[in-house]
Amino acid sequence: MPDSSTGSPALRVPPGARIETPLCRLAQEIAALAGWRRYGLAFLLGALLAAAMPLPALGSLPPLNLAPVVFIAFPGLLWLDEGSATIWASARLGYVFGLGFFIAGLYWIAAALFVDIGSFWWALPFAVLGVPALLAFWPAAAMLVTAAGSSRLRLPPDARICLFAVAWSAAEWGRGHAFTGLPWNLVGYAWSGGFPGSLAMLQSTAWVGIYGLSFVTVLAASLPALFGTPSLLPLSPLRRMTPVLAAAALILLPAAAGAVRLDLLPTV
Repeated sequence: MPDSSTGSPALRVPPGARIETPLCRLAQEIAALAGWRRYGLAFLLGALLAAAMPLPALGSLPPLNLAPVVFIAFPGLLWLDEGSATIWASARLGYVFGLGFFIAGLYWIAAALFVDIGSFWWALPFAVLGVPALLAFWPAAAMLVTAAGSSRLRLPPDARICLFAVAWSAAEWGRGHAFTGLPWNLVGYAWSGGFPGSLAMLQSTAWVGIYGLSFVTVLAASLPALFGTPSLLPLSPLRRMTPVLAAAALILLPAAAGAVRLDLLPTV
């Protein structure tokens, strides 16, 4: 029956039914992955995240500066984590994601050995796998904290994403300070690769530092994961677009403030 007040068909949802969109079904398919498919996708998503970083050029190839892929990597990771049965399964997922991220993002360490590979061939496995294998414990810790906190506090999906952004940023801070620190490929660096508007976005580091910029970026990039959450009630188009609008605000407001700051800076 049409709704006489709006002239559009009324959406009737039986009690307990869920409204699912194509992205909901995609999220469910990703969460249902198991075995090598689950961890293989986690590894690939981690490597994809590395493509957002301003990686050093290799030979004559230009560096990859694909900042928008953060909006694929983090929602994909969170959807995969929906299939984690325990907090330790979440930690393993974060470890494999981190392994892909650091293997792809630290390739230049191994490339440096080829200057004198005859003398340093023995160090190649440690450079390619050893360093990433150690650093991957930081993303694993972030996923462990997110899973444990979400389970203990019974957080709704949006609060879980906020906790994930906090945990990831805290893990980056730990990686940058513990054991002499290696603050390489922080997510905030995704804005330093020359992507349009990135210079304005980088100005926010004057107020919140690079770790604050990482937090804002991770939070904005993770919010689209909410599109994979089924709804118990019909949502208006505006309500359905809330994750995108919130993510856009998190990016556009600091960028606008940064653009103003650039205009106010004296030029020579």
